[in-house]
Amino acid sequence: MPKMIITKMIGSAQRLQAPLNMSAARISGVGAAVVQTFTGADGSPMPAGWIQTGGSVVPTIQGNALLLSSGPGAVSSTVQSPTAVTGDFDIMVDAEFTLQPATADWSADLIVIMDAAHQMISRYQGATRYWTQGYINGGSWVWSTVAAPSVTSVKLRVARIGSIWECYILNQSGGGWYPIGTAQSIGTGSVVVQLRACTFR
Repeated sequence: MPKMIITKMIGSAQRLQAPLNMSAARISGVGAAVVQTFTGADGSPMPAGWIQTGGSVVPTIQGNALLLSSGPGAVSSTVQSPTAVTGDFDIMVDAEFTLQPATADWSADLIVIMDAAHQMISRYQGATRYWTQGYINGGSWVWSTVAAPSVTSVKLRVARIGSIWECYILNQSGGGWYPIGTAQSIGTGSVVVQLRACTFR
């Protein structure tokens, strides 16, 4: 059962940094940043406004982070930010994996949703070891992958300038951020942010 922990989220009109031990989540941009920390006694519920949108295991605070658990089987645990993000944004997620299943493929996902037909996912897929960009832009989902090392923590990122959306990963050997797939003109509407721990089988 993979576990994701989120410890802090900073938001405004634009940037999210969160950790599968999501310890930090941050949204920043042209507006003033708003900080949401996931702190509290072990077993405490999520901060006010956050909602669980998928999964049967209720996310809770553990070790001053938000713990997301999924599996076994094709299941996920998903939470959604309390407010919509408008305008340009830069959303980053730090994910730490506290338990990695050996028999199932699993992922840590940062999902940015304008509506059902306009979304982008930045994903680390664990057992098969891929960085993945997925997007839907009024049609079917399109996926791009880059081979990834076996790691216990990752940084995921989705940014938008105007109508152009793009996924990035952080080169853990140095060299900064680089894109997965290609930038896409998806739209300028307000978005919500979801964080998800997922098993596929």
